[in-house]
Amino acid sequence: MLVEISIETTKSTGGIATVWPASGLYFAILLLSPPKQHIRYVVAIAVASLTGNLSAGTSPLFSCIFTLANATEGLVAYYLMKFIGVKRLSFIEPVTVAKFCIAAISGTLWSASVVTLLTQGTWSFFFLWQVTDMLGILLITPLIFIITNIVTERSFTRKEWRRPFEIMALLLMVIGVTAGSFSQTSYPLFFLPPVAVLVVTYRLGPFGAAISVLIVAIISTIFAGMGLGPIRFVAGGKEVAGFFQQFYLLVLLGTAMMFAALQSASRKLTRSLDESNSLLMQAESIANLGHWRLDLHHGTLFWSEEVFCIHGLKDCDGTQDRHDDEEMQAPKLAHNLSLYHKDDRAYVRGILKRAIATASPFEYQARIVRPDDTIRHITSRGQVQKDENDEAVALFGMIQDVTQQVETTYMLKQAQKLAEQAAARAQKLANTDQLTGIPNRRHTLNMLKEYIAKAHRKGGELSVAMFDIDHFKAVNDQHGHAVGDQILRFVAQHSGKVLRADDLVGRIGGEEFVIVLPGANTHRTMEIAERLRISIEKGSNARFGGNGVTISIGVASLKHAENENAMDSDQLLLNADEALYKAKRLGRNILQVAA
Repeated sequence: MLVEISIETTKSTGGIATVWPASGLYFAILLLSPPKQHIRYVVAIAVASLTGNLSAGTSPLFSCIFTLANATEGLVAYYLMKFIGVKRLSFIEPVTVAKFCIAAISGTLWSASVVTLLTQGTWSFFFLWQVTDMLGILLITPLIFIITNIVTERSFTRKEWRRPFEIMALLLMVIGVTAGSFSQTSYPLFFLPPVAVLVVTYRLGPFGAAISVLIVAIISTIFAGMGLGPIRFVAGGKEVAGFFQQFYLLVLLGTAMMFAALQSASRKLTRSLDESNSLLMQAESIANLGHWRLDLHHGTLFWSEEVFCIHGLKDCDGTQDRHDDEEMQAPKLAHNLSLYHKDDRAYVRGILKRAIATASPFEYQARIVRPDDTIRHITSRGQVQKDENDEAVALFGMIQDVTQQVETTYMLKQAQKLAEQAAARAQKLANTDQLTGIPNRRHTLNMLKEYIAKAHRKGGELSVAMFDIDHFKAVNDQHGHAVGDQILRFVAQHSGKVLRADDLVGRIGGEEFVIVLPGANTHRTMEIAERLRISIEKGSNARFGGNGVTISIGVASLKHAENENAMDSDQLLLNADEALYKAKRLGRNILQVAA
């Protein structure tokens, strides 16, 4: 329908419409719809274009050529928009508007080139087609896009929707001014419609710019088709007059959209600043922040009211009325520094001098002493203010009482330290056998797994020696568990003295122990285990008055294989356990190696 209306009502010179609205509608649909639905719209525009051109009397060949150009024009513009990085179209951002115009120009240049080459048209024909379609996109697409956003996102506030009479009056003004300018031939009143368009743009933003320029385009085209309007003052015939009208509309649209984008950006910035100022005021009120300014030329110091409160120089607990800032005089700079703790004065003075000398931001934390001798911790940060000659003229800073935070941080650190100490003690208790003081079964087996994994990764050697005390049950039965406990403690402590620094000895059962020897092969492990066996026997003879304690030992070494067949801790301990029982069967107090 829109194609047929465009053909019948907007014809200008050479059979080319002054504005082709269908291009703008087509491009807007592509921008607003999901990509997977584009094929149906491409087919729809092709059918509409072919039908419209055939109905208008265009030859079948030319109708097909025009249809090809119309159907691919929007696709070229759409994918170019995506290529140059436009993810979300907005007509209040100048950069995005510029990219939109580039896409519109490129798409219409493509369609004009296709038509001109396939129909062997003239340069004049090429230019008319390109500008006509470009005007359609630049006029119709923004309008549809903005109206859609208004409806779906409710971008108009309630206050704006409550002024329909103003909107109607503004649009009627554009209609009246444009109709009055283009319905007469006495005066070249080209300058009046732009004035009306800018007024509407000022009040309504991008929406007003798009719809008011569209109104001018429609009315000027209608009157131009009737041979009326200032366009009659253009010399050179209808073709030149058509070029002039299109150029006029392009300049008008560009001016209006640029003005709308700048105005929208300005309003957005103003709202953002208002919101930021409001939030800043609330934050300062809640945080009890104060600000100060030191004039470097005159040496005068300004304090906000909260700075007096922080220093304890003003009652701020609400029991007395607060005075106006004008009645409060900040102390002289020298006296101000004397308010700091004596140990912090040189530090603060150095920070400020360095900030002035280097014109760099500063930040410090220090202590101040109030008149009642209470100490408060404060933090201050700020920067140097410069004049138009880039010379430092003042120091501006914020000050905040952070006493509570400092005290809380200190208490938290103390609590963390105590918690870490308690956790370390708990971890040690959880990993230690309470009777012997050496690693318990759980910790020993976990460490063994880690040693084995490391040995497999690096291809290193590792062995274990499992041993238990011979005839320990008889010792308990004959001498009691107290003596048995003494023997267990002796064996555990003596083992630690005989082994290497990297070896691990742990108790894994009643009288059963295991030694993990990382980096030791079978031969080396046998030497260490034999030394341990002899040492325990001799040491126990001296300790228990000739009643020597003997141990039986089983040795097993880690064997490397493919990952799925790699020996784990269970298999290694099983091998050592079998060797241990072999030693017991052979008479005890000996050492055996796993096969």
